[in-house]
Amino acid sequence: MDFLYELTIAGLISLKEYVALHVITCLIPAFLLAGAMVTFISRETIIYYLGATANKVRSFALASGGSFFVAACSCTVIPVSSGLYYAGAGVGAAFIILWVAPASNILAIVYTGALLGSKMVIVRIISALSMAFVVGFVMSYFFHKEELGRTFSGFVPKGERVIGMLITFLYAKKAIQKEMIKRWLEETWWFVKIILPLLLIGVFIVGVIGKILPQKWVETYLGGTSVFSSWFATVIGQIMYFATMTEAPFVHKMLSLGMGKGPALALLLTGPGMSLPNILAIIKVFGLKKGIVYTLLIMVLGTFVGWFTGNYVF
Repeated sequence: MDFLYELTIAGLISLKEYVALHVITCLIPAFLLAGAMVTFISRETIIYYLGATANKVRSFALASGGSFFVAACSCTVIPVSSGLYYAGAGVGAAFIILWVAPASNILAIVYTGALLGSKMVIVRIISALSMAFVVGFVMSYFFHKEELGRTFSGFVPKGERVIGMLITFLYAKKAIQKEMIKRWLEETWWFVKIILPLLLIGVFIVGVIGKILPQKWVETYLGGTSVFSSWFATVIGQIMYFATMTEAPFVHKMLSLGMGKGPALALLLTGPGMSLPNILAIIKVFGLKKGIVYTLLIMVLGTFVGWFTGNYVF
């Protein structure tokens, strides 16, 4: 009973920290942004630049480059990515945004350089962008027929800071018709009720996992440059929740305890780029098949990047 109590407390602490640090300052603005994308951005424009029939290289380059300036963690980026997807963006571009924004945004890159050095930063950027294009092409390939049907059927969904959110709201209230504001809030609420419950459940589970996972065991299996160590780092990154920029100090500590640089890169990429709450929410928003393909794809790519850079770059 005592152990069960400790696990429950660990989950609640994780949930408390997430709500305190992310819901108001990150998640609510992200939901509002997602609703605004569906409401105010021309669907034709999104389809032209990021849609399933758009030029893949141009579309993926725009999605990757734009995501570099979106400082979001694996959970708060979901409303942004799904907002574009439901507004008409192709699945490839949507999942690139889902990947790059948390895995390689400018704030995380600067902080990584300060802690881990310029070489790790360069390799992280190149790896994240390379993985992004692979993700875009693979997701587009697997769901090509579905994308074409969604594009041509006229599909329409049912529909970083508090100060910035307040200014946006006040401007919108003054400058935009009330009917449009009502639609904006309705679309925002749709994203909230679909995504938020799963995020909170996932964060609780992550807290429990963090309590029962022995640190020394992790340190033992993350050393060296083997395929297994990179795979293990990738799996940990996919399960545990790291807010953007928190992955760098964690990896810095693990390196001092003997973690290999290849597995360290794999964790730097997948730690902020994915998480158990993120995976659950992706499955809910984009569907089970897309969630499974994306999760397995990142696992394979993260393992390969960690192994390759550990043996041939670092």
